[in-house]
Amino acid sequence: MRLLVIKPSSLGDIVHGLQVLAAWVAARAALEVTWVVRAEFAPLVELSSLVQRVIVFERRGGCASWRRLWVELRREPFDLVLDLQGLLRSGLMTAVARAPRKVGRPDAWEGARWFYDVVVARPEGAADGVPWERVRGAVVVFLESRRAEKNWGGFATLTGELLRRDPARRVVWWWRRGGDLARLEVATVVEAVESLVAR
Repeated sequence: MRLLVIKPSSLGDIVHGLQVLAAWVAARAALEVTWVVRAEFAPLVELSSLVQRVIVFERRGGCASWRRLWVELRREPFDLVLDLQGLLRSGLMTAVARAPRKVGRPDAWEGARWFYDVVVARPEGAADGVPWERVRGAVVVFLESRRAEKNWGGFATLTGELLRRDPARRVVWWWRRGGDLARLEVATVVEAVESLVAR
């Protein structure tokens, strides 16, 4: 079976993707795997004995990069495309690839699901790190992003405004264990806010 895996980034997600692939290979040994990955992560994927071919995606390469990628994806047919990224750009890669079956994730966004024939259901009871039973009915504010430019310092102001408009509303702040709240420029924590630390 010829499998195309689309997972261009990021480092931790690619490691998880390789684990998914390892489980699949264990269940179905005869796989010939091609992986689409960004240049900076290509060496990691190339080290894997599970992957026979790597197609490098140059994210900041402009139209020329997309043309090269298009040619590579159309060069040979696959039996199955697996989009592990779930974004518009990976959905477009899925659409361009030649394969009778195109599979994606249930939480794909930016319209990526339009390009799938099959959406794999989330396993029942799968954990995502959030104790939903503790935050049911609350406004949950996630304070951090893995990218510094996405972090915002206005959470205390936002929370104060939410509570001013609806004093009975429960607001929960969520951040990573060891997360640096000072870096987020959160000056004060409103009393009604419950702080949960991600485990």
